[in-house]
Amino acid sequence: MNNTTAVNETSPLPKNITSFSVMAWGVAFGTLAVMAIFGNSTVILPFIRNLSLHRRTNFIIVGLATADLLVGLIAVPLYMSMMLLYQRHLHIPMVLSVIYHVVDVFRGFASIYHLMSISLECFYAIAYPVSHRNSSKVGVLMICWVTAGTLSFIHSFRYSNYNIQRAFFILFCVSFTVAFFAKCFMYLGMWQKAKERKLVRIGSRKTLKRQHYDVKIALSLLILIIVFAVTWLPFFCINTVYFFQSDRKRKKISFKVIQFTKLLHYCNSAMNPIVYSLKIPGFKNIFISLIRKDLSRSPRTSFSFSRWNSSKKPMTQLHQQEN
Repeated sequence: MNNTTAVNETSPLPKNITSFSVMAWGVAFGTLAVMAIFGNSTVILPFIRNLSLHRRTNFIIVGLATADLLVGLIAVPLYMSMMLLYQRHLHIPMVLSVIYHVVDVFRGFASIYHLMSISLECFYAIAYPVSHRNSSKVGVLMICWVTAGTLSFIHSFRYSNYNIQRAFFILFCVSFTVAFFAKCFMYLGMWQKAKERKLVRIGSRKTLKRQHYDVKIALSLLILIIVFAVTWLPFFCINTVYFFQSDRKRKKISFKVIQFTKLLHYCNSAMNPIVYSLKIPGFKNIFISLIRKDLSRSPRTSFSFSRWNSSKKPMTQLHQQEN
C-alpha cells in the first residue's frame, strides 16, 4: 500500500495488519472526518447564505475551510479504503491511489498557505488598517490555490524521477518552515503593535476598545501557531527522517508512529474551525447562530480583522475620528 503522508513514497506497513488495528484506526480517522466536515461546514454555509459576509478576510477563512473540508470528504475515506484493501490483501487500484495522493497533497499545501495568509491578514489589518480595507482578496486566494495545485501536480511525477522527488521534498520543507516562522513573526509584530498602543495613554473609550481587540487577535493567532506546531511538526519530522533513511531502516519505523502522525496532522483540519470560529472576535456569533438555526436574525454578523464586530465601526473610522 502506498501510504504517503505528504512527501514520503511508502510507509513501513507491517505485512499483516490485524482487523482490530484497522477497526481502531478506522474509528479514530472516521471520528476526525466527521469533526472536519461538521466544523468546516459551519464556516462555509454562513458564508454562502449571507452576502454581507463576503469580505476580504472571510474569503481566506472560507478558502482554508474548503481545503480542510477535503480531509473529511475525500482524503480520510480514501485513506481508510486503501488500508482496508491492504489488510485484506486486495489490489489497490492505481486510480484510487493517485486521487488520494493528489487530494492529500493539494489540501495539505492549501491549508498551510491559507494559515500563513491569515497570519499576514491579522498583522496587515492591525498595522495598516486603511490600506488593508482597500486591498484585493482575489490575489491572495489565487496564490494559495494555484501554488497548492502546482505542487500536487509535481508530486504526481515523484516516482518517475528522483530529482523531482527531492525537489518536492525541499519545497515541502521550505513551505512548512516559511509558514511557521511567518506566523511567529506576524504574532510578534502584532503583539508589539498592541504594546505600543497600550503605551499611548489616550483616554478615548474607542481607543481602549481597539487595544483590547488587538490583544484578542494576537492571542487568537498565538493559539493558531500552537495548534499548527503541535499537529504539523511530528508529521514534518517523520517525513524528514523517512526521506533520508534507506529502505531497510525505513521498515524499522513503527507503523503506529506513522499512523499517529498522520492522524495528528489531519487533526489540524478539524481544529482550525474551532479556533477561528470561537476565539477570533466576530466569527463566534456566526458559529453560534448557525447552531441555533438563527442565522437570518443576525444578517450583519461578520468576521473581519479590520472590524470590531457588526455593531461597531471599522478600525479605519476609529483612526479617522481620533485623528
